[in-house]
Amino acid sequence: MKQFFIISERLVRCVSSMKNLLLILALFVVGCGPSLEEAKNAGFSSVIEYENYKNQGFESMESFKSSGFESLAQFIRLKDFGKTMKEVLDYEGVSFQEFKDCKMSDYDIYCKGKMASMYATLDSFSTDGVRLHLKKNCNDKDYISVDAPNLGKGFHDSNQKRCGKFLFRIGDKNWFNPDIYINETLWIETDREFDSRLEKIFVAKAEQLKADREALEINKKNAKWLAENYMVEASYVCAFLVEQYAKYDFKWEGYGSKFSNYSGKVKKPYVLTIFGDKIKLQNGFGAWQRKQYSCDYNVKEQKPLKVTFN
Repeated sequence: MKQFFIISERLVRCVSSMKNLLLILALFVVGCGPSLEEAKNAGFSSVIEYENYKNQGFESMESFKSSGFESLAQFIRLKDFGKTMKEVLDYEGVSFQEFKDCKMSDYDIYCKGKMASMYATLDSFSTDGVRLHLKKNCNDKDYISVDAPNLGKGFHDSNQKRCGKFLFRIGDKNWFNPDIYINETLWIETDREFDSRLEKIFVAKAEQLKADREALEINKKNAKWLAENYMVEASYVCAFLVEQYAKYDFKWEGYGSKFSNYSGKVKKPYVLTIFGDKIKLQNGFGAWQRKQYSCDYNVKEQKPLKVTFN
């Protein structure tokens, strides 16, 4: 029995020695990890922080800051789209034109579920979320209206009319405005950037208005120029005045503009005379008769002056 206990004691000592040996070997292979001094030399406040950043490929705080990300959490969310914030901002996915094209056909194949990154201005808020106008850049006049259901009223109220860049997943097409789901707001205008953009828009509009007025003054007796620049506007406004002259009922014939021609002679400066023959008027006996008509439209004052039936 005594011999048995001696053997058992030796076995325990042997196993214990083997455990220590294995631990030493493990430490030799794996290493003891960074020290607090090493972490601080790399720009971190603790060993745990150092290891968290190092596991994501950043050997120092300086290397992380040079990536442009605001936090390690942001990097983890966006690393599939770029190793630096600049690469993420340059990521496009589905382009503006591709999105515009697939709204016309094959939406579910080329757009739905895909990722994209575009500029957008905030428009309004409803039960559908925040209405955004996707653009190629903040100053572009061409846009695609979409709804972002996962952006709340607070975000809209804080950033109304501002421009930003958003990373998003494309959702359902819907009847009018597709849904998009924002993964990240990559950038949003500051107060100064917002004011600067609006000022440039106002200046550009003022300059355009001045140029338009000068051109109108030069061409106020030029019927061809007046028609080229104001025919659509005059046709739309004059059509309502034509309808008011109907004593009984009326109905329009055909499609397109109600006015198809214009007079080559300007009766008075700024006055464009346009002609049409697409209306039928009903008389007191219920009979219908097609009529020709003309309208004098003052393009400077933007109002119709007179409608005449032949």
